[in-house]
Amino acid sequence: EIKESFTNQITIKATLVEGKMPKDTRLDFKKDADYLIVYPRTICSQEAADIVFNPENPDKMLYQKPNCNQEDNLPKIKIVIELPQNIKLYAFTVMDGDIEVKNMNSFLWLKNINGNIKIAYQEKPSLEAVLFSINGNIEMSVPAGTATTASFKSFQGNFYTDLESVSVAPSTVIEENKEDGFKYRVERKQQMEINGGGTRLDFDTFNGDVYLLANK
Repeated sequence: EIKESFTNQITIKATLVEGKMPKDTRLDFKKDADYLIVYPRTICSQEAADIVFNPENPDKMLYQKPNCNQEDNLPKIKIVIELPQNIKLYAFTVMDGDIEVKNMNSFLWLKNINGNIKIAYQEKPSLEAVLFSINGNIEMSVPAGTATTASFKSFQGNFYTDLESVSVAPSTVIEENKEDGFKYRVERKQQMEINGGGTRLDFDTFNGDVYLLANK
């Protein structure tokens, strides 16, 4: 088990759940004036100086070396991070791991390649959440009566909610000016206003379903 604290406000605890830690594998950090990056250090990790984070395009942050083959049978590690409410959270994982967020009401950007995303709000969300899952479900619980503007996009997933007063907006037709004329395409994201609309929640899956449910 590894436990680290930063400025008495951020606490990170990593625990080995299953398997063995390969040689030179550990939890590593990169601190900057505006952000803290936490990532597993392996033989395929970039040097900290080569890891660049851009909040405008977080999906482009790469911490692994190109064309590096990861070791087989990587262990399962549980990482628990405690944050103050006013910190934006960006989290990304692959390889059958889940992302869970509880008791936060901050901006969220979460992406999971082969696993689920679960978010539990104790208070009505007041800041945007942007959520991606390739092969997994997205489950979010919010207080009953939450007003939100939700968007949903999926290749073969479904959207489920038990919140009341759901209004589905018609698909948006986007016009593009091309050299040989105009091109029109239908925006694939379904827009919904729930309880009159409010904080934006953006759901994007490939093979997973989305569940937006009231707290029980």
